Amino acid sequence: MKLHFSRNMIPALILLILVVLLELFGPKPIDWTPNFNKDDKRPFGDKILVELIEKDLFPQQEIETRYVPIYNYSAKDSLNAGKNYIYITKNLTLAPWDGKRLLHMAEIGNQIFIAADYIGDYLADTLKLRIEDNLNWKNISGLKEQSQHFERSEFKNKQTYLYKKGHGRSQILGFPKEKVVVLGRDDNNNIQFIKIPFGKGNIFYHTQPLAFTNYNLLLNRNAELVYKAFSYLPQQTTIWDEYYKPLSENADQSPLSYILSSPPIKLAYYILIISLILFMYFDGKRQQRSIPIIKPLRNSSLDFLHTVGRLYYNRKNHKDIAQKKFLHLKEYLRSKYHIELHGEKEKYLHQLSLRSNISERTLILLFEQAELLLKNEQINDEDLENFHAKIEYIYENCQ
Repeated sequence: MKLHFSRNMIPALILLILVVLLELFGPKPIDWTPNFNKDDKRPFGDKILVELIEKDLFPQQEIETRYVPIYNYSAKDSLNAGKNYIYITKNLTLAPWDGKRLLHMAEIGNQIFIAADYIGDYLADTLKLRIEDNLNWKNISGLKEQSQHFERSEFKNKQTYLYKKGHGRSQILGFPKEKVVVLGRDDNNNIQFIKIPFGKGNIFYHTQPLAFTNYNLLLNRNAELVYKAFSYLPQQTTIWDEYYKPLSENADQSPLSYILSSPPIKLAYYILIISLILFMYFDGKRQQRSIPIIKPLRNSSLDFLHTVGRLYYNRKNHKDIAQKKFLHLKEYLRSKYHIELHGEKEKYLHQLSLRSNISERTLILLFEQAELLLKNEQINDEDLENFHAKIEYIYENCQ
């Protein structure tokens, strides 16, 4: 087998291998995608927050995770009070039936904690809130440093918490002042954290969801903000939402982006590319000698039989031909049916008829014709052809 390749492709192949090695083993860029998922270790995931909730904020309480819309919660959520519901996401835009269910849960005595830069028209209109949503999600790293502080007197030290990345610009501009309690502001005195009494329960709304993510919780004393924000919630069963997360942010990514986002799939993709290059490099073909067509050997035995047959026929020795054909037939029948064709003719022809499924009369006529022809000195062409036809009938119809 010969392999052919072009030496001009060697530099391109080496360059591709270097790119693959750099991609696989080089430093990985930080992913600043806001996702707020409980198990996500990236900067804007919520793994640290959930660990704080489980171990420090509500250590003796049951922590439950929900993966379904609010409307699909069990009937107990609409009947029983005494739970905290936490929703941290980019935009909490609820369908009317989900919003009604959420407000009903607050009305019967549950505590609802929402951290989102926007809460959708249904909740905003029902709670009579006017919110300005001005979060620059596409240029998170370019936002200037911001700060937040709590407003209430229960926190004697008015600590300011600084944020360098991902600080939203959402603010609450309008609300029913006789009902809403302001809990926190930013450094421009914009309201960002409020408490809304609703029936027997409360709704807490914070406009800075990124303040509760891994990156900001690790900065300075920012974890203290989380402790203070959640200190308004009583020690009771706490429900963490995983359904209303900004999963759709990456829904429009290209197929190549999806492939490169998964390390195992990315590795398989690069291996495929290298394999294709190697295939092209070695031409991908086997070069081999063509296989000649060999004609089958001619059956000389058949030619010999035709020659002998023509010789006998041309010599007009029809009796000899008839005798040989009859002897050949008898030997064929004896070997096939294991019947000795001598002795009492009626007996062996009867047995032969039973085994060959040829009528006994046909066999009797054939054997009588053979005896008659072989007694004659000469046989004409017509008698030989008739005798030959009967013999061929036996060959074709015996079973």
